[in-house]
Amino acid sequence: MMKMEVQMDEKKIKQSGAYSVEQINTMVSEVAKKKGITKKNESGLFIGNGDDKDFSNFGRIVLYLVDQEWFLPFVKTWVLYADEETDDMAAYFKKRLGKA
Repeated sequence: MMKMEVQMDEKKIKQSGAYSVEQINTMVSEVAKKKGITKKNESGLFIGNGDDKDFSNFGRIVLYLVDQEWFLPFVKTWVLYADEETDDMAAYFKKRLGKA
C-alpha cells in the first residue's frame, strides 16, 4: 500500500507571515483530494486506495506540490512509502532545486 507523510515546519511558516499552518495543511489536503487520495490513517499519513491508480495519483500530488511556492520552502517531512521502498521527497527536491 502506498502512503505519503507530509509535515510542515510550523516555525518557518510563522516566521514568513505569508501563510498560516492551517492554510498550508488545508491546501495540501485539498491537493491530495483533487488528485484522488482522500484517506488518512491514524498517524495522519495520506493512504492510497489500494487500487492500480495509487501510483499515478501520488505522482500527480508530488508533481503539483513541488511546483507550489507555498510548499517546498516550508515542508519539514515529505516521504513517499511504496510497499518496502521509502523516498524522501523533501530532501530530493530541495537538493535538486537548490532550496535546501
